[in-house]
Amino acid sequence: MPDSRAIDYGAWPMNVFALQSNALAALLLSLAVPARALATQEDFPAGGVRPLGADGEPLNLGFESGTLEDWVAEGEAFEGQPIEGDTSLPRCGAASGHLGEFWLGGYEKLEDAPLGTLTSAPFEITHPFGAFLLAGGRGQDTRVDLILTTGDVVLASFTGPSHETLQPVVVDLSASLGQHLQIRIVDNSAGSWGHVNYDDFRFFSERPEFPPGRELKARIDRIKNAGLSPEEAARAMTMAEGFRVELIAGEPDLHQPIALTLDERGRIWIAEAYSYPKRRAPEEARDRILIFEDSDGDGQFETRKVFAENLNLVSGLEVGYGGIFVGAAPELLFLADADGDDRADGPPEVLLDGWGYQDTHETLNAFIWGPDGWLYGCHGVFTHSRVGAPGTPDAERTPINAGIWRYHPLRHEFEVFAWGSSNPWGVDFDDTGRAFITACVIPHLFYTAQGGRYERQAGRHFNPYVFEDIPTIADHLHYVGSMPHEGTGISESVGGGHAHCGAMIYLGNSWPQEYRGTLLVNNVHGNRVNREILVPDGSGFVGQHGPDFLLANDGWFRGINLKYGPAGSVYLIDWYDSQACHRTEQEIWNRGNGRLFKIVYGDTPPAHADLATMDEADLVECVLHANDWHVRNARRLLGERGVSAAGRARLEQILGTHPDETRRLRALWCLHTARALAPSVLLEHLQNEHAIVRAWAVQLACEGRRPSQQVLARLEVMAVVDPSPVVRLYLACALQRMPLSRRWNLARALVSHAEDAQDPNIPFLLWYGIEPLVAANPSYAMELARASQLPRVASWIWRRAAAHDRTLPFVLDDLARSPGLVRQELILDAVLLALDTRRGVEMPDNWPAMSDGFRNSASQAVRTRAMSLASLFGDPGSFPFLRVQVADATATPEDRTRALDTLVRAKDEGVVPVLIALIGDAEWSSSALKGLAVFAHESIPGAILDALPGLRGQPRRDAITALTGRFPWAMQLLNAMGEGRADRSDLGSIELRKLRALGEESIIKRLNEVWGVVREASGDAQQEVERWRGILTDERLAQADRSAGRAVFEQTCMRCHILYGKGEDLGPDLTGAGRSDLDYLLQNMLDPNALIPAEYQMTLVRTVDGRLLTGIVQAEDDETLVLRTENEEIVLGREEIEDMRTDASSMMPEGQLGTLTEEQVLALVAYLQHDAEVPLPDCP
Repeated sequence: MPDSRAIDYGAWPMNVFALQSNALAALLLSLAVPARALATQEDFPAGGVRPLGADGEPLNLGFESGTLEDWVAEGEAFEGQPIEGDTSLPRCGAASGHLGEFWLGGYEKLEDAPLGTLTSAPFEITHPFGAFLLAGGRGQDTRVDLILTTGDVVLASFTGPSHETLQPVVVDLSASLGQHLQIRIVDNSAGSWGHVNYDDFRFFSERPEFPPGRELKARIDRIKNAGLSPEEAARAMTMAEGFRVELIAGEPDLHQPIALTLDERGRIWIAEAYSYPKRRAPEEARDRILIFEDSDGDGQFETRKVFAENLNLVSGLEVGYGGIFVGAAPELLFLADADGDDRADGPPEVLLDGWGYQDTHETLNAFIWGPDGWLYGCHGVFTHSRVGAPGTPDAERTPINAGIWRYHPLRHEFEVFAWGSSNPWGVDFDDTGRAFITACVIPHLFYTAQGGRYERQAGRHFNPYVFEDIPTIADHLHYVGSMPHEGTGISESVGGGHAHCGAMIYLGNSWPQEYRGTLLVNNVHGNRVNREILVPDGSGFVGQHGPDFLLANDGWFRGINLKYGPAGSVYLIDWYDSQACHRTEQEIWNRGNGRLFKIVYGDTPPAHADLATMDEADLVECVLHANDWHVRNARRLLGERGVSAAGRARLEQILGTHPDETRRLRALWCLHTARALAPSVLLEHLQNEHAIVRAWAVQLACEGRRPSQQVLARLEVMAVVDPSPVVRLYLACALQRMPLSRRWNLARALVSHAEDAQDPNIPFLLWYGIEPLVAANPSYAMELARASQLPRVASWIWRRAAAHDRTLPFVLDDLARSPGLVRQELILDAVLLALDTRRGVEMPDNWPAMSDGFRNSASQAVRTRAMSLASLFGDPGSFPFLRVQVADATATPEDRTRALDTLVRAKDEGVVPVLIALIGDAEWSSSALKGLAVFAHESIPGAILDALPGLRGQPRRDAITALTGRFPWAMQLLNAMGEGRADRSDLGSIELRKLRALGEESIIKRLNEVWGVVREASGDAQQEVERWRGILTDERLAQADRSAGRAVFEQTCMRCHILYGKGEDLGPDLTGAGRSDLDYLLQNMLDPNALIPAEYQMTLVRTVDGRLLTGIVQAEDDETLVLRTENEEIVLGREEIEDMRTDASSMMPEGQLGTLTEEQVLALVAYLQHDAEVPLPDCP
């Protein structure tokens, strides 16, 4: 007989999530394995070995005895276990995914209420890997612990994914071979998802592998420490072999460090942020700038000085040019130290003002000198700045609300280097001078080229014709799950969490070579330092996740930034606080903590360096130093001093002859920063044999925005013949830095490179430079589109031209000249996209002559698009065809949607019966209801009310939105409510606000009769906060029904907010908000108007045909208004608007909680505070 201990137990089950939609359930279940069937053998490695008990027999870890033999139960949670067969599938549509006949189903017998543990018999670890199946609730209280019996040490803990289908979990046991292990299943949660599903445990000789997405990575982070002394914190940190951490300073000598830099003497400058998180009253300002100095070179930094104090909301710091540059919104300051006494000479000089601080996490920060001699910094998305020198008129200021900026210390020029991202708080340059930023929340890593527009967390770019922005270079996330905060506390295996701070590309000389050129970034929630490997990819990079560099093993570690110093060791500042973010209360933060550490490799000795005492010749030779600290400081000093003819000659020699391209670059940058780069030298190195040197010569040649005729001629040749995508990227960037009239030849050459069509950067940067050319000369722009071998660029040119009446005919001429059906389809798509945000477009003179040819095209796609375009031009002859298209169930969804949208935009009354017929169609109900809301047809409200009893979810919300948008319709709704044909719960806070805004006394009277008296919010929001805090106790929230809370959320909040990837993006995404903080929730729900970012202020619009709309303005110009309402984005022509006003209030209404019962509020808050999705009430 075969050995019964080696089981070939087939595949683990496919990952079938709990299903809410019957249609989706039917589709997925048709693909799933039957309830009792096993998946195929190849889905999971064979050869799993069952652990043996003390008697040498396999333990019952998979419950196939049908009992809890070999397990010890405590409490009631596991009474009646195990479960036979798949009871989960028929109960709620989610397959159990178990192996064999039996499994542990925590909900199946007693649901979520009982608590308890189930502990296995001990067994020896005989193989390096183990695997088991896990599902159920996510959180610390629903978990599986693997416990080493010696010392009762928890080796690892894992939690479920908050769905019912079991998924494989793999654990590395190689370090514990020969020891004894127990499995303990813990259910300490009585709330929603308060149960654990588990099955089997097997050993493996090699790590079992699974298809992407199958393996459950939900290891609970077990941070060993918190609240350590500075000395203990340094000892607790772990890194790769050979590294160690030394404490340089801690409390009481350092508090709340927010910015770090090193000067040319190796001294460490740190900004202390006592003001954070709010700007203080002037008399309360006490932020400081400190200097730490190692006077004798022993590495101890025994001298501490206060350079400046009584500053306010300091967020950035850099040294140079006889003083320090300090960011303290609303100002960029310069504090001079002309006498060198290490005290600021007097009041700060305001270099720039207009910096916003609406969100103090996102104001100017992370200062660093760029290789080109400019001071660089970051700026976040939810802070709105208009920057200029003091006294600059508003119209002449530079706006920024996300991106990287730079300031020239001698020319006093300010500009945005790159736009976008979310909340960047770290920027650094690699060995070739290319800039990388780290961002806090959304994709965390970007390579930023000059003039680039990058993925934004919220809002739109200032230029409405960006069309598409450049995505992250990261090929990974540092958190588990689909949304950032889902991973908090369980992302140990992938990097620790979603929030990042600081950026340092290591270019020192004392660490192993493998670290040079890799980027280190602090992970705020993961209490560690992540490592990013920057791999070249076309003109850019891919950021790969390297092994985490440092684990603080301390839950209070909050690394802010890192810098390498003169010895190549790295200095790191640690805010050190139990709080992480999203707390605006002034004194919730621990003002007493702050640490400065040094990370040293091997026996690296301290370095006592003082570049300030070096003469010019020595500083010039520093460009060859292996440690970039010396290179950067020498470059800045030479920029301050200038260089002699001898210094210039030596730098030109290095630039022209050194075999290492990075040394040539350093010489080039140094010449430029010191204002000694001769035009003839720059022209010569546009033909340098090294691509990156040519690229940088391009950037510096266009620095002043007016390159010479010789340079332009050379750039045009390079655009044709240069083989390097990096050079072509820099040429594309240069387009934005030259006059429009000189861009054409360069652009024409660059769009001819078909090999760049899929490059991660070049098409985007090309478009950003070409965009203004389209309006300047549309005829040339069409030639450019025809010549383009980059399809995206051609499409953007057509779309941009179609956006204005003057340039639209040029696109149509290009359409008429295009013989290929595919090209015709692409042009029509671009035109329709452009017209999507326009209203009242007059028919161009050249359209009638060409339209019949396209409406009779052999291509169905071309015909449909041409009919849609004709209707937008006011040609009613296309309406019958489009009505048939809408009603045709056999037409493609894309064609039906385009036809429906076109007819609604044209306000074709003939489509109303078609839309009414579609209200009952589950697939088209929402689209039909949104379309019907546009028409003031008397048949519509009755038809909607007749269909209302059969509508659920989003279609029902769309129906109510339509009915509350017009006075007569709203009255019919209220009458139906009085007759019991509509539910009182259909009216949430948004609808109540709209009904009041209609301004009709009869509406208010009827509303009071059928719904109840609408109460205004309490004038004392803080009093309401206190009242609800007394109701929402920990005990009551622990017992609240989170599933019911989700139902309340979907009925109310989800209409404006996204949570766990579901909902509308009218308001902030709540997945990344500080939802666990009760005060944070209550302040925002009860006083939503206290602090409203500009992008979330509410606008009320009344149309000439009597429709009332409330929403947030997304874009507007002289012709149109784009309004984001609670259920759609609406484009209105100015002629359609009777009046509009913007409220200094949030779309989130006051009195939100007044529309709910106390139990509903408890359920809602418990749901919002939970760290994972829960099921709706009908199914766990």
